[in-house]
Amino acid sequence: MVNKTFCCTDFSTLIRSRMRELKPYCSHVSLREGEVVYRMDEPANALFQIEKGRAKVVRISEKGQEKIVGFYSAGDIFGEFCVCDLIRRHDQAEAVEALELTAVHVSGLLKLIGQKPEFSQEFLRLICARLSDCQEQVTTLSFDTTARRLAKELMKLGAAGEGSDGERVTTGLTHEDLANLIGTTREIVTALMNQFRERGLIEYSRRKIVVFPKQVANYLDQKAR
Repeated sequence: MVNKTFCCTDFSTLIRSRMRELKPYCSHVSLREGEVVYRMDEPANALFQIEKGRAKVVRISEKGQEKIVGFYSAGDIFGEFCVCDLIRRHDQAEAVEALELTAVHVSGLLKLIGQKPEFSQEFLRLICARLSDCQEQVTTLSFDTTARRLAKELMKLGAAGEGSDGERVTTGLTHEDLANLIGTTREIVTALMNQFRERGLIEYSRRKIVVFPKQVANYLDQKAR
């Protein structure tokens, strides 16, 4: 599993430390749940840092079918491939819950990348992390059972919680979203979620999923044997 938090946190910190230089190229964006950050084929002219809330990025087929390629929460950065000489977006980003974003225009980023070696190095690390995460998804889809894919994604999606047992909490995700993410049906996800709850791996309601990392890790370790 890619250490997305480490890479994104480092880059997020770097952006904040350069905010005085980037300020002329930044704007604040507020969105309600369900609203679109950007659509496919729109100009790829900015990346986004989440200040509050959660977003998802999807790819859309020619037939209109959606595939979720990532979920992002506070502190994460998405849309960064705008720097990779893309003229138009190849994906679409949406608010899973109310979002507060800082949009950083690509012209400002390119200026800093050209002038500050440490900035370009951190940006390269972010891109490499994204590519590694894509490779991990391909491997998981190829070799893991549906149950293992779901358990792994629940571990990745949960943000650190406040509970005494170190549980992780994720909100705003439906069983349909999870099915889309791991490449299966909603019915199978619902059945697996019920099994996970019976095993004590998770608790969930209509608006919240609580993941118990130790129990899920033990489950994954047993299934790997």
